[in-house]
Amino acid sequence: MLGLACLLGVGSAWADEPKNAAKHPIDIAGVWDTSFGLATIHTDPIEGKKVLSVTGFYMVEKDKKGIIRKGTFDPATGILEFTFFESWQGNSVGTARMTLSPDRNHLKGKFNQGSLKGEWNMTRMRGHDFASGLDAIIADAGIHANTPGAAVLVLDHGEVAFRKMIGLAHLRDKKPITPTTTFELASVSKQFAGTAILRLYEQGKLALDDDVRKYLPELPVYDAKRPIRILNLARQTSGLPEYMDLEYVKGKDPRFVTNTDYVGEFAKQRAKFPLSFPTGSDWKYTNTNFMLLALIVERVSKKPFAAFMKGEFFEPLKMTTAGVYEHPNFKPHEPALGYHKEKNEFRESWGPPPFRHESLLTVGDGSVWCSLDDMARWDDGWRLDKVLTPETIKLALVPSKYGKDQTTDYAFGWGVTLENGHLASMAHNGSWGGFHTLIHRDVAQQRTLIVLSNTESMDVEAVDRLFRAMPPKKE
Repeated sequence: MLGLACLLGVGSAWADEPKNAAKHPIDIAGVWDTSFGLATIHTDPIEGKKVLSVTGFYMVEKDKKGIIRKGTFDPATGILEFTFFESWQGNSVGTARMTLSPDRNHLKGKFNQGSLKGEWNMTRMRGHDFASGLDAIIADAGIHANTPGAAVLVLDHGEVAFRKMIGLAHLRDKKPITPTTTFELASVSKQFAGTAILRLYEQGKLALDDDVRKYLPELPVYDAKRPIRILNLARQTSGLPEYMDLEYVKGKDPRFVTNTDYVGEFAKQRAKFPLSFPTGSDWKYTNTNFMLLALIVERVSKKPFAAFMKGEFFEPLKMTTAGVYEHPNFKPHEPALGYHKEKNEFRESWGPPPFRHESLLTVGDGSVWCSLDDMARWDDGWRLDKVLTPETIKLALVPSKYGKDQTTDYAFGWGVTLENGHLASMAHNGSWGGFHTLIHRDVAQQRTLIVLSNTESMDVEAVDRLFRAMPPKKE
């Protein structure tokens, strides 16, 4: 839909309780969360009619405010219809039709905007602050004290502004989630691999425009005139296929497969799995790029990826719970297990020894385990320039100039945003084996959100939209 992608730097927009709630007990006035941002809806009775008049707005980005107008809501049928207007899309006009769910907490329907069509669903937000909004998201996910849960932290200038833990790390052991419970970070792990590459760059051990075959000679030469460079991996512009799509990959150890087991398969399976596009001509998010970056870290440093991360980052930043699951003998600190729901029962999806023994032990694209407390130390390292120098950050963490729109906002494991040429925000989410994770560093305001969850039902993106709209502040 137009530009309804994410909410950036929006101010508070919580509506008052509907004044006509007593007259119309089924009402939709208030704030609703959508995948396009937060929508604020106002309703008023229409004299002589049973339907309510609907107006409002939704915030897509800081300077992109969509207007809801000419709307009606019928309490009897639960049907909402309205027209919306977007000035930044050439004054584009569209229509939407949604139906209120029986529990009155969801609006589900579709929109039509010229050639653009799709779903537009909303979830009611309760309360007037971050804590209340988070409680609504947690309740909507079905999380409570005896289910898999989540740990949420908001930092303001390095100090705790909000922290909440709810649910269990282990269902069988009834072990609650704590600030030191470790979670599989999933794709949030990519920023660690990207940062490791930049540390080697700072040490003069590699160049960012190096041909990756300098370190990974097993990879085929796809195009001699357009070699895949480290920057292509770091900015997701290599065109390489997804490594998990490769077929019949066997490990040197029959118990598991690693990065080394996969790297040679690209040449063997090249005919069936060619480049998605000529290197550097477009952008596509794949796990392959960061799996290969981690292997480059190993070969340049002559250390296992886990050992490099421990020596260069985890120990200096005092991240005592952090580790990398790259070998069957991995023993994380107080690990949670990832869960999915099947036939109304929670089932284990992913976890480390001694609880589970996984066979896919690739790293770089995932496999970093970390607690809420240590993610705060990771953020502190960035804030205080302990992770990378300001010069490296300025050089590397900029939007890519690749792809059809020339504005891809991905670099070294972060989605990055610039304002007036300066880094304004850096964020990433992750999902794997029941774990859902997210970190969002609002660099401009020095505020950070961290969400770690071990249930697939947790909507971490909804928490991020809430944080962008009204981050709690330290007292």
